Amino acid sequence: MNKRFFTQIVPVLAIAACPVFFTACSDDDEGGSTPKQPVETFQGKLVTRMGDMNMSYDEMGRCYRITDVYDEDVIIDYDEGTITYGGDDPVNVTFNAKGYITSLSASWNWRDEYSDGYETCKGSGKFTFSYDGDGRLVKCASTSSESGEYSEDGEKYKYSEKATSTGVYEWRNGNLVTCDVEYSYNSDGDKGAETHHATIEYDDDGLVNEYGQHTWAIADYGLDINEYMEALSLVGMLGAAPAMLPTAISTVDTETWDLQDGGTDTWEDDVTIDYQFLANGLLNWERWNNRTYYRLGYEEYTPSDETRAARAVAGKADGKKFRVRDLFFGKRARK
Repeated sequence: MNKRFFTQIVPVLAIAACPVFFTACSDDDEGGSTPKQPVETFQGKLVTRMGDMNMSYDEMGRCYRITDVYDEDVIIDYDEGTITYGGDDPVNVTFNAKGYITSLSASWNWRDEYSDGYETCKGSGKFTFSYDGDGRLVKCASTSSESGEYSEDGEKYKYSEKATSTGVYEWRNGNLVTCDVEYSYNSDGDKGAETHHATIEYDDDGLVNEYGQHTWAIADYGLDINEYMEALSLVGMLGAAPAMLPTAISTVDTETWDLQDGGTDTWEDDVTIDYQFLANGLLNWERWNNRTYYRLGYEEYTPSDETRAARAVAGKADGKKFRVRDLFFGKRARK
């Protein structure tokens, strides 16, 4: 079915790499608490710029704002227990005592008017996250559903969709070694599914992750939750980083558009990763396949007014608009 909102997906935080900020997590996985303790710093510094993202911190050293290349803000409100993406409706968030997210949930109900029709959408979704005793993410699960109505050329159409996902993460000797994600949906009776398997490799001689820094490769390929979660992972809200820095990741993805008739597309990808370090041992950049750089910065950075204006124009030209529902139906949207 040709639903207009599937063309309104926003890619969040396209270029970045970031250290984990929060202290190591205990085995308490319960949600509902607000983290009160200041975060760890690296050589006494917090990361304030990652690629085209800016990071802002409160007086307790907690990240409360991430600004992406389109000047869209991700706002974390610890007092209210919400996260807001791009100015849309807030998403409810719960943390464990060490600052790791244990759940994200939201509901939406909107109507858009167009020159040739309209669209309505009402739904809800929830993510839950589980960690081991060392604060490492071991499972992520989500459920979501929505229904609505739209019109085209004077005709009215109704639709409904449900989706579920489960991600399982295997750790060995303090390192994430495999990721297995399953995503399934039912759109007006049309059932489909996607899978993602990643194998993460580390050099035998080892690049020790001395300061517990996260990498963009792990956030993207190694967790594969959805693009809207990657920023939260990169600022340390989805668990501890691997003990070593990964040097290669191999992935196998499948997509089945119609579970009844079969027909599955499969594609593979291989990424090699290398790094450059600053004199104090912090990461300066992460590079993929000898060509794509993700640079980190540790000093306060504010883009000029000209830069902000250019970013805003680029975002509008691309017709990008974030909806809260994209957070929960994001897997299929990014293909």
